[in-house]
Amino acid sequence: MKNNKTKFWGILALAGMTLAACSPEEVDGDGNGIINTLDLDATFTVTEVSANHYRVQSGETRATSHYWSDGSVSGPDGDARDYFFPDAADYTITHRVCGIGGQDCLESVQTVHVPVSDPVQGNIVVNPKFLDGSTGWTILNISPSGAQWTFNDGSASLVASGFNQQAIYQPIQVEGGHTYKFDMTVSSPGLQDTWFELYADYAAPTQNSDYSAGGRLLQINTWGGCGGSAFNGQLSSFYPCGSTSDVSGQTRQFATSGTVYLLIKSGGGNANLTVTNVEVRRID
Repeated sequence: MKNNKTKFWGILALAGMTLAACSPEEVDGDGNGIINTLDLDATFTVTEVSANHYRVQSGETRATSHYWSDGSVSGPDGDARDYFFPDAADYTITHRVCGIGGQDCLESVQTVHVPVSDPVQGNIVVNPKFLDGSTGWTILNISPSGAQWTFNDGSASLVASGFNQQAIYQPIQVEGGHTYKFDMTVSSPGLQDTWFELYADYAAPTQNSDYSAGGRLLQINTWGGCGGSAFNGQLSSFYPCGSTSDVSGQTRQFATSGTVYLLIKSGGGNANLTVTNVEVRRID
């Protein structure tokens, strides 16, 4: 009996030693014991590789993950990343480094100033986000009343009723023989009896006259089956919104170099929509 008791207490002692060895030395609020307390460094350098091309580089070698973002969706990356910024603007770059388990993370932010747009892929629209009010844009009156574009801080909006319409436009310079891509961000709580159309042609608009030169590139048209419910997205996502005979698509090649008029026209029985980030880029 004595030998059995001795074996029993020996087993208990061994089990206690095993449990103690498996216990984490540091336990966080969730009890997972994987918090890393390394003093991570999230700072980084920015190098202009060539015009509109930049490389961001971290010197942190202890991080288990790096995340880079310029305002778009970020994701796990390496300790460096290359950026191409086709448009002249200030871009905010955020670098996030994390330790073991992704628990300890630090961020660092820098602003990259791009002074000149890329001559080929840069957006050739003046004041595309309406950050400077109506600068670069002209209102084209078509109906005597009942439709009105207004320029906001970062967007332009149209409200129309009574099946009236109004447009905004600006001249852009194109090169002959090259193809250009058109798009913009459009939003609305939902439209009724509404048309929204994009044009680009050599013919200059005339006040108090309708405009349809060159045919529609893109459109939102409730009779074509789109725009009836709330939306916020790219105009190109609505293509074709009706038959393809109604619209030609978001690209167009121009035969000769010169001035082309970019025109956005909308109206209807109950129209209420907003546009921003109007883009025209050469793609070849």
